[in-house]
Amino acid sequence: MAAVDPMAHDHDFNASFLRMFFLGVIVISPSFLCGLNLSYATVALPQMNLSLNIASWFGSMSGIAAPISTIASGIIIDKLGRKSALIFALLPSIAGWLLLLWDYNEFTILTGQVLNGLTVGAVGYSSQVYTGECIMINHVRLRSSYIMWNCFNISAATFFMYAIALFLNYRQICAVAATISVVILFLLSVFIPESPTWLYHQGRYEDAEKSQRKLRITQPILKLARDESQPLLQKNGSYWSHLQRVLAKLNRPDVRKPLIIFTTFSVLYSLCGTYGVMTYTIQIIDGSVYGQAWIPQTAKNESLEMILVNDAAPLSVNEIGVNSYAYNLVCGFLMVVSSISASFGIPYIGLKMTMVFSLLGTLVAMIILAGTALATEGYLFILRVGAVWMIAFFFGVAAKTPYSAAGDALPTDAKGFTSITLLCGNLVSAFIRKLFPYLCVALGANTYYIFGVICLLCAIHAYFYLTEVVGKTLDEINQEYLTGKK
Repeated sequence: MAAVDPMAHDHDFNASFLRMFFLGVIVISPSFLCGLNLSYATVALPQMNLSLNIASWFGSMSGIAAPISTIASGIIIDKLGRKSALIFALLPSIAGWLLLLWDYNEFTILTGQVLNGLTVGAVGYSSQVYTGECIMINHVRLRSSYIMWNCFNISAATFFMYAIALFLNYRQICAVAATISVVILFLLSVFIPESPTWLYHQGRYEDAEKSQRKLRITQPILKLARDESQPLLQKNGSYWSHLQRVLAKLNRPDVRKPLIIFTTFSVLYSLCGTYGVMTYTIQIIDGSVYGQAWIPQTAKNESLEMILVNDAAPLSVNEIGVNSYAYNLVCGFLMVVSSISASFGIPYIGLKMTMVFSLLGTLVAMIILAGTALATEGYLFILRVGAVWMIAFFFGVAAKTPYSAAGDALPTDAKGFTSITLLCGNLVSAFIRKLFPYLCVALGANTYYIFGVICLLCAIHAYFYLTEVVGKTLDEINQEYLTGKK
């Protein structure tokens, strides 16, 4: 009998892992566009001549539009495939950045934000489902780290946006972002095959095997936990029968339980105020978010009612100074550091405790921010900047993790329901970004005490209810929900 060369086995394993890593980077690359869009308002608003009303719409519009594509992606990903959903998700981004580059009037910039929001709502979910099925299927422990890859990509994009904002104006930034969108679309079209799991459940067995060989997945394609003789998506039957199947699937414990847990967490986290802080970072650091950024220079003594409706002349880049943008750049850097740290730490301390620590850290930062909100100099100002940095650090860990973990926790035939979690989270975060400057003008520092209380409630929910997905196969996670045993 011929001897087995262990070096050959190691070589095959390393080659397979490197290829999965390469494909994984391409699959999550669309989330880079999410980071660019989420951080664009932060650097653009101080340069724009917008009223408080339009500025708050500009900062929240992408989040308002995201649920539309979230619902659509949940349908596309199951009917047309994982790769198709990723491709379709990128098209609005290209058009959105071009409209923002044009900057003809308020309508065009808000429409550009809407189009970018459609991409934000679709790509994170689609890429997470694909990676969970195709990229890290052979490496359970590495799959736990992979939960943070989307978060890292968003953090890296945020840092990139803050960095180029030091040298480019808000319109030049749009040209760069549009170019990046086209490059990512090309990479996905050329290098990424359709998910073999999706092909298998469509009855396209030969295509599934070809895709599996291209991905070099050595483990057999995942099958459902229960025996199903028909493809997942029935092409025949009435609308009513299809609705009945959907409702029956939602009522399954392995679908219902994780959906409720992660949706509740995403809503609570979106209410914590971190999205508002990260959208108006520069105005919080220089203290202008409490009124000065939105009041015309000729009408600073007007009432709050007039402030909310009049056109404003926000601080220009020169008036803001490089320091505020430099402080903002540190926020982006800390988000990158935190997402990298979490990707290495989650496999050891678990998802649940990572979220709890992040939320408690955010709670402390909100309390500090409340006590130093109106400070203009000295150590109190330094503490305020430090509190914003703390929020940015923990935001890099927790912002998108619930969506990634929800996609990991749901069974293969129900991953489309992750769109419900995304839908709720995006709607609430958009609401907070729209409301945030109004709260700051009306309540001042007390705004952060309110957000701190919600942080505490979210941490309690995470500790008692959040599902631990680290170190478990997809089948093990699903069986826990079915049996109720951990």
